[in-house]
Amino acid sequence: MYTIFPPQIKCYMRQLLSGLEHCHMRGIMHRDIKLSNILLNNEGVLKIGDFGLANTISTNSKHHLTSRVVTLWYRPPELLMGSTNYGVSVDLWSVGCVFAELFLGKPILKGRTEVILIINVFNLCYVVLLFINVELWRCKHFIQFEILG
Repeated sequence: MYTIFPPQIKCYMRQLLSGLEHCHMRGIMHRDIKLSNILLNNEGVLKIGDFGLANTISTNSKHHLTSRVVTLWYRPPELLMGSTNYGVSVDLWSVGCVFAELFLGKPILKGRTEVILIINVFNLCYVVLLFINVELWRCKHFIQFEILG
């Protein structure tokens, strides 16, 4: 086990967000931000790796994407519920998960299935289903989760 001090975390997060801004401003979503895809050299310089799931940002809402991206523990609620119309927010959710993991020393959201993970997300965030974003209600898998809830 190793300890990462808050000033180091701040430095790493600044570099990560700056790198993602660079990608997003050039029309690229990474879609698989997680600790194992973040590379650090011995001088503390961060690089984002593994662009295998990356895709272009589409302003055309008719261009549907797959919801089966982003490693499960870092996947945002809209993808867990099957949304195929999303943008850079999927990367930002993953960055939040990485941030928490750096502070806690372990993943903040663990689950073996999408159903378990979405329940964990709701429990962690104390989300009341009536106040969920309208777009979430339109996702094709929401009815499944409503029945399980």
